[in-house]
Amino acid sequence: MKTILFLLILLSSINASALRVLLVDPVDELDIKIEGVSSAGTDTVLKLKAPLEALTITPQNGATFAINDGKYEGVLKIIPQGANFIVVEEIDFEDYLRGVVPFEVHYEWPDELLKTQAILARSYALRALEDAVIDYNNPAFKTNDRTVYELTNDSHRNQMYRGSAMGYPSTDKAVRETKGLITAYNDKLFAPYYHSSCGAVGTDPLPWFSDDADLPPLKKGVKCNLCTTSKYHSWEITFPEEDIEKFLLSKGLDGHLEKVKVAARAKHKHATEFLFVTDKGKIKTNAHDFRMAMGPGTLRSTNIKNIKEADGKVTFKGNGWGHGAGLCQIGAKEMASAGKTYEEILKYYFPGVQLQKYK
Repeated sequence: MKTILFLLILLSSINASALRVLLVDPVDELDIKIEGVSSAGTDTVLKLKAPLEALTITPQNGATFAINDGKYEGVLKIIPQGANFIVVEEIDFEDYLRGVVPFEVHYEWPDELLKTQAILARSYALRALEDAVIDYNNPAFKTNDRTVYELTNDSHRNQMYRGSAMGYPSTDKAVRETKGLITAYNDKLFAPYYHSSCGAVGTDPLPWFSDDADLPPLKKGVKCNLCTTSKYHSWEITFPEEDIEKFLLSKGLDGHLEKVKVAARAKHKHATEFLFVTDKGKIKTNAHDFRMAMGPGTLRSTNIKNIKEADGKVTFKGNGWGHGAGLCQIGAKEMASAGKTYEEILKYYFPGVQLQKYK
């Protein structure tokens, strides 16, 4: 058996020239499978347990690191965080995109859609790098001075990233053929938000605060009736009243839930406010905040068609999946299938957008 081809080095400083992506939130133990280091075809498992010293793990000769459901080929940083530790990967920026694109869209989708997604992912990531990292799920990382990491690997905080070692030829090609291309308005980068499907009603303005929200490419949204092919075009979800009452209590309203209704909608019908009535009072809340509290993978969108209260439960019926702003991925896929180019797709969903090369 050959010698294991990786190095363990005490962490002294982080190379600022490499993009740093948080792969693992604070844990006290973790197994990292190191693949491609044995001529016998067996993998080596590195078992980490807190407390430990800071480590750098550098792959050699094509070795990769399997962590949870991802596979990574960059340099890993194991960084102590109190009684736990986090895992950060240092990776070339364009290689990072190779690990994003096939997990935000399907690698077998049309080439022009894959190019579109590569430009979206590049622009979104670069725009995120201009802002402070905020991790809403971990109070310890409420603000981050970027001495540790710049991006995270999940779609709720940044974009879905499962490692460049899990890329596909089709998506690698899309990243390569659009290298450096970004979305801009008035020669300035902006974040081109995107979501799975708008529910065939059209896209709407951002449902949360953003410095880019008032820019013409994002301000009004566009018509879209192309995403009926999505398997999540229509959905239904039921919550116990108690779950909603817990949310309302966090907003300062006590009591037994009596009524839920959409209080306001955007131009293309995504709910912007919900009205909740209990036996102790009533309150209006931001629809996006409610969706995030209930789980964005459960309450799939705010494109709500019907709400029914019965037998201590509340059932929501709706269309689409995602926040409903920016680009509708299923709609963009249908445009690409019909022969539209990535430039035509981006200019449709983001009116006034410029495609530029970043330096």
